[in-house]
Amino acid sequence: YHLVTGAFAKATTLLGISNSELDPARIFGGFWLALGLMLALFAGELLAIPRVPLVAAVAIFALAPDVLNSAAIVNADGASVFAGGLVLVAALLWERGRLPMWCLALAGAAVAALKLTNLVVIVIIVLWFLSQAYRQRQGAEPDRPLPRRYVVACCVLMGAAVVVSVVWLAIV
Repeated sequence: YHLVTGAFAKATTLLGISNSELDPARIFGGFWLALGLMLALFAGELLAIPRVPLVAAVAIFALAPDVLNSAAIVNADGASVFAGGLVLVAALLWERGRLPMWCLALAGAAVAALKLTNLVVIVIIVLWFLSQAYRQRQGAEPDRPLPRRYVVACCVLMGAAVVVSVVWLAIV
């Protein structure tokens, strides 16, 4: 978060667009939010949610005071909507066979790199994958293992996020 937002803020001051790095950093918080909302809309389309309720729900969410506050101040919480949208879209595309599994690792790593607390969304996606695995196993013999692709996807997604988190903790 700080690397990307800081680079944007620094570039605007070096180009003479702004006299302060704080204002462009705040503006970039709006970009983080907009990207996250676009990812949420895309995820809704992938889930075949009707357009009017989907757009209404995203608009109401975007106007929530906490969401606007986190996007307007300069801290890593401003990228949390983007992080959630990124990993959700990656998971949906992977599940539909439109994205290779290594992209789950990239999404997990990116989300963890933005902020450590974003691991919550990784855990949610892992639990969703496990529920999908159990659902697919339903009706089969009770001793049959979970579908391997979901178990591997859980390990890839969580593994990449944990590795990046451990590296960040070591650096800090």
